[in-house]
Amino acid sequence: MTGMFDDVFKSPLDREEPVPEGGRTPEGRTAITVEKVKPEYVPGEFDSALKDGSNVPKPPGPDDWMKTHEMRNQDPPSWTEWARQKGQDALIGAGMKPYDAGHFAKGAVEISKLNPYVSFAFGAGDLAHHAPRGEWIESIGDMFSMVPGTIAGARRLRGAAYPQTHMEPQLSNADMRQITRDSYAAVANSPVTFHPHGMDAALDRSLTLLGQPGQAGGFNRITAQGTFETVNDFRRMWAQRGTPVTGQDIEGLRQQLQNIKGGTDGEAARRMRDYIDAYRSAPPAGHVVSGTPQEVAQLRQGVSDARGNYRSRKTAEAVEAGIYNAGLNAAGQHSGKNMGNNVRQAVRSLIRVNPKTGQRPLFGAREDEIAALEAVNEGDAVTNWMRNMSNRLGAGGGIGQTAVGALGGHAVRSGLSSAATGGGAHFMGLDPVTSAGLAVAGAGVPMAAGQMLRGAANNRSVQAARDAIDLIRRNSPAYQARAATNPPIDRSSTRMRDAITNTLMPKAGDAIVDWIHRDRVPYGNR
Repeated sequence: MTGMFDDVFKSPLDREEPVPEGGRTPEGRTAITVEKVKPEYVPGEFDSALKDGSNVPKPPGPDDWMKTHEMRNQDPPSWTEWARQKGQDALIGAGMKPYDAGHFAKGAVEISKLNPYVSFAFGAGDLAHHAPRGEWIESIGDMFSMVPGTIAGARRLRGAAYPQTHMEPQLSNADMRQITRDSYAAVANSPVTFHPHGMDAALDRSLTLLGQPGQAGGFNRITAQGTFETVNDFRRMWAQRGTPVTGQDIEGLRQQLQNIKGGTDGEAARRMRDYIDAYRSAPPAGHVVSGTPQEVAQLRQGVSDARGNYRSRKTAEAVEAGIYNAGLNAAGQHSGKNMGNNVRQAVRSLIRVNPKTGQRPLFGAREDEIAALEAVNEGDAVTNWMRNMSNRLGAGGGIGQTAVGALGGHAVRSGLSSAATGGGAHFMGLDPVTSAGLAVAGAGVPMAAGQMLRGAANNRSVQAARDAIDLIRRNSPAYQARAATNPPIDRSSTRMRDAITNTLMPKAGDAIVDWIHRDRVPYGNR
């Protein structure tokens, strides 16, 4: 059976020869020949553009981030891409399939970024590659990758890989008082005894030093009557008794001097106790009646530990009293929001040097403790930022702040917040009543945020002061002896936080870049 299209589907070998012009085709049609005519050139509107190039479209500049991103050039590759490519080439050379080699190379690079310093190196290299090309989306992702390395590097510069958790429990004031009593009791029970004449000579020399003018003395029998009379009474008693002076005898004198409180007499008594401890720590030759060299060395160490524990206790108590008074002052003020400021003022009063005497009011503080208290007074960057922002948001408290708010500063902020909240609710299609309610609630957002920042800043100031107190107590010999058997360890919470940060931050940057790609950049230009 034949069809109407059989002649069309015949093979070239079965088709008839071409029919000359004017002849007849098998179908009965007259054959004609059509000449191919080259189209004439017609001048057009683009001639000037093609000649001088003035109107030829140009690539977008770096300011047009979207068009720049669509026309971005991936050659040469970024450092991360270069590492992936080299890894893929090496794996292909080892016999792996290209598809598998690409995935393995990408995985190896991503795993290496778990090290914060490697992540920082890749991020910095990629940022140097993307930023000059105007590829700002990738640049944001690169900065995310640099965060873990920046945190780790800053911690290294502070001298510790991680903050330390002290395994030994912190000592309270009650603990320190008991430790101090036990330390001096151990010194009093020492078997070392002293010759009464030697002890009398030492006390006479100490009174002479007290009477010398200057910072170290300037006391006399009138200004320091209690101290002079107490020392002379014990000298006469020991001389009349004619027996060696024991540790209990010396501790009895110290206790009597410690009972002299306040004023010039109290300061003279404190310095006399220092002279007595110095004498027991290094007695002159011939003054020791009984006691082996080892027992004398143990007495020296015992006196040093007792004085160190006493010093830590008194210094910590002074700072703690300052914080307590700061809390009372803050509570007594009409706003009740200036706890941080009161803590700083209390600490400042303790560490400020008296220009007349050159001394600080804080008893016996060491250099590292003074540095910690100075840091409390100055505040760190985060605390100061919180305080500044809370003031700007109207949460600083005080009459001056109230006046500023009344003049319109807080009203403007509240009005903007209210407009933004209500307008946003209306824009999302909520009914007018709900939008109005949200607008009213939004008016209080700035003040609430400011109060939260002020509270956080106050807590940070108080915690910094408490950390300084803990440092003072940790400097005590009693704490050092306990901590020697329980050394501090790296803080586990910080290790966990860093591990999470190192894992998520580069991924977060990549996720942001991918999201912008999907939302903004055409698929063919990604």
